[in-house]
Amino acid sequence: MGKENLFSKHFTPDEADGWIPQLRELFGTIHDILEGVQGSVHALGASVEHRGNGGGIDTTTYFSRDRELDGALGRIQNAGIVIQDIGRGLVDFPTMYDGAEVFLCWELGDGDRLEWYHAVDAGYRGRKPFPR
Repeated sequence: MGKENLFSKHFTPDEADGWIPQLRELFGTIHDILEGVQGSVHALGASVEHRGNGGGIDTTTYFSRDRELDGALGRIQNAGIVIQDIGRGLVDFPTMYDGAEVFLCWELGDGDRLEWYHAVDAGYRGRKPFPR
């Protein structure tokens, strides 16, 4: 009896490559949102420290940004892509290679083609060049 796959969706290398432009855009949006929220939190902290209260803070902006962040992350995850590190833009694409389920690995800063893979349980340190 063979080992069962952990993932129902498996990407071909070409399918995964096709996601790279979208991932660059989505992680750009995600990072912009996170930087904006962090800046807002620092401003809020300064406001509270100097005035002693929050003074009518508009939480609508925070909830809107939260929904936008959830939407960007959801697009990636709903496609079957595994987000490993949001800050680095590190993702894994489940695939089958040489009879085993593995991850095609990509992060912001990598090229326009997936060049790395690793065993599902190996993690980033187990990355090896993916033969094309």
